[in-house]
Amino acid sequence: MSRQDSIWNRVDWLLIALFFVLVIFGWLNIYAVGYDAEQVQSIFSFDLNSGKQLIWIAGSVVLIIVIMIIDFRFFDSFAYYIYAGFIFMLILVLLFGTEIAGNKSWFVLGPMRLQPSEFTKFATALAVAKFFST
Repeated sequence: MSRQDSIWNRVDWLLIALFFVLVIFGWLNIYAVGYDAEQVQSIFSFDLNSGKQLIWIAGSVVLIIVIMIIDFRFFDSFAYYIYAGFIFMLILVLLFGTEIAGNKSWFVLGPMRLQPSEFTKFATALAVAKFFST
């Protein structure tokens, strides 16, 4: 049995189904908030927030699959480097970030805005887990 087979056999499919139910309800709520009865647009329209959110949903599903395929020992080996990389990004956002709503905590990359502090939360959890496991 290959490694990929064992990964997919150990997946909690009920948890995955519940995740997608929550994602779909959230996506429908985003559409409902911006719904205008006089100017009805498709939920898939990229002019609406729901259409833009669909891109993030697809990206997150791809990211989840990639993370599941990567061997967990990679994260164990590189936890501190990942953490250091995101701390470096926080320093870069202080120097080159864009101020939005009074906070200089964003990178603007074309039509996309990224807030490195959100990713740093996961890197911190990874580094702390590595620290306590040794």
